[in-house]
Amino acid sequence: MAGNGCISAVLLTIPVVVQGNNAVPAPGVLAGDLRIPFSFAIQNWSIMADQVGSIELDIWARPWVAGSPPLVGNSICGGNYPALVGAESGQGAPPLAGWTLAIPAGYWIRWNLRSIATITFFTLSLQVRRQIAA
Repeated sequence: MAGNGCISAVLLTIPVVVQGNNAVPAPGVLAGDLRIPFSFAIQNWSIMADQVGSIELDIWARPWVAGSPPLVGNSICGGNYPALVGAESGQGAPPLAGWTLAIPAGYWIRWNLRSIATITFFTLSLQVRRQIAA
């Protein structure tokens, strides 16, 4: 808490949970686009899987436009995708090189599963910082 009694920033987690129902999920866009009503800055990402395997995801973000969901051209990862290679868990190593870290209020977030092997259940979490105005 700042000296004037107001909070200047809050750390939050934005998760996406994928359950393959005991099968490896198919690559492609994951169900469940998410609209974030506040601006935030991405701090890091982490993945936890049900077993050792490999996975690579992309994250797309864009402002809400009717009939125009986020697409591959809206990637915020700059080619530095969240991934596991022969592991059960992992996280990004800040700074996240090439990423678009500042996401404005009202943007839609979409997750795209680029590749996956062995893993049948995983959670990708974005750790973000939300600025709070006094």
